[in-house]
Parts: sequence; C-alpha cells; structure tokens
Amino acid sequence: MHIEMLEEVRKDGLCFQHCRWHWDDNDPTEGYRFIWREETSGNLKPSRGQAYIPDAATILDLLSQAMKAGWLR
Repeated sequence: MHIEMLEEVRKDGLCFQHCRWHWDDNDPTEGYRFIWREETSGNLKPSRGQAYIPDAATILDLLSQAMKAGWLR
C-alpha cells in the first residue's frame, strides 16, 4: 500500500490530509486522515497514530457524537 497526499492543513503539528490510498490488491480510493508531523523537520510521524476516514460525512458524524456526549472541546 502507498498513500499519496493530495492536500493538507495543519495546526501545531496535527495534520488533516486529503489522500489517495493505493492498495496492493485494489483500485485506489480517496479519503482523509489525521496524522502528526514533526514541527522542526516536517517529517510525518505515523507512529503517533493515523486513520483512514472514507468521507467528510464520517468525520462530521463522529464530531457530532462527541459533542453530544459532552467530551469534545
């Protein structure tokens, strides 16, 4: 698998990216991920965690659930 980053916004080292996932056994798919980037070098830090998010609706739904549960700041 290879991940191609198409667009990125960031704040304090946390990046939100629009990416294309090139799967080994399937056609590429586009989606989103949050990933950390080292502030000084600019290198990605996947060891700090990342996740494939298929679409904006999923992100908004998860944020909405967290807000309703009262723990999203």
